[in-house]
Amino acid sequence: MGPVPSCAEVTMRTNVRRTALTCALTVATVTLATPASAHGRWFAEGTHGGDWAFFLSPLPLALTAVALLVAAGLRAVAGRLPRPELEILPPLRQARRLGALVPYLPRLLALHVGIALVTLSVMGAFLFPSMPLEEVPGGGAAGFAQAAVGLWLLTGLGLRGAAGGLVALTVLLGVSCGPVTFMENGDKLAVATFLALSPGAPRARPDRLGDLARRRWALLGVRVLLGGTLVTLAISEKLTHPEMMRHLMARHPEIDPVATFGLPLEVDTIIVVAGVVELALGVFILLGVLPQVTVLAALVPFNATLLVFGLDELVGHLPIYGLFLVLLVHACRAETHRDLQWFPSSTAMGHRSRRTRAVGAGNGEQVPSSEAPSTPWTTPGGTRLG
Repeated sequence: MGPVPSCAEVTMRTNVRRTALTCALTVATVTLATPASAHGRWFAEGTHGGDWAFFLSPLPLALTAVALLVAAGLRAVAGRLPRPELEILPPLRQARRLGALVPYLPRLLALHVGIALVTLSVMGAFLFPSMPLEEVPGGGAAGFAQAAVGLWLLTGLGLRGAAGGLVALTVLLGVSCGPVTFMENGDKLAVATFLALSPGAPRARPDRLGDLARRRWALLGVRVLLGGTLVTLAISEKLTHPEMMRHLMARHPEIDPVATFGLPLEVDTIIVVAGVVELALGVFILLGVLPQVTVLAALVPFNATLLVFGLDELVGHLPIYGLFLVLLVHACRAETHRDLQWFPSSTAMGHRSRRTRAVGAGNGEQVPSSEAPSTPWTTPGGTRLG
């Protein structure tokens, strides 16, 4: 056998792999993200995108590079930051009480999405407000299926089966509208992933090894899919589609900060900043960087437009609001905050069989929540296995 690598070498290799994976996901998203109908396009019609020259101009590229470097730097020092990060502010320490909602998050998330799906069916839309049922294969049948999945989610029963129905609806949308629209609606897949993988209430025990593993994989799915959705939308709606944003701000001057506050900036600069901020939020969520701050920051733009666009905006964003709730609640407890920064490592995956022999599947042995490290598997005594 060769020499056993030191802890520092293993950590360095793991960080390199994670950084490479994040870069690959970002490049893939940028490559595929051509404009499609969603979010901004819910309220702006007759515009054409695909303006890669806009994205590849100096200002967007420079700000994007800065955002990615900041995200990478914060990820590198994440272990040295307070957990939760807002605990350093005494008035916000009571937010830890939100952690009591962890076992009920699957049902709360299902309520968000169920209401959205039923309302969209009544509106004659499919998965987002500007997608009429007539343009989806099956038409009225697709709307009936959407309403059925929504009602299923509202019951709170058999949520893993309902998650499969939500995946089927999203795949149907992708078949109808193409891969970019499919990626822009990755929040539905994030919801399905969380419902399918997370431990169910009330039987879930956060300190049981099996439930710990399920929770970490569920949150990883949410981070990757929701973060990827935000990155896709930032590129497809703003950074490669400035004409749509110009049209939208001309039609709704109340969302134009240049007109509203008299800022000495060009409209295109506002578009670039908005796109890069959304992209940065997506990357921060994917990497698990400052999850409390990231979610609270993301809620500002996602709520600010409600007064302008009303019901369509609210219904279309309900799944994202539910996912933000999932991330925020987990970020408010030290025991679950570390799960938002977890990535699987090849070493941990290789020790999975050893964990099964050492602990036993589903035997109920517990990990002290205050001592469990941010590695995939831990024995009851706190011994690291991954």
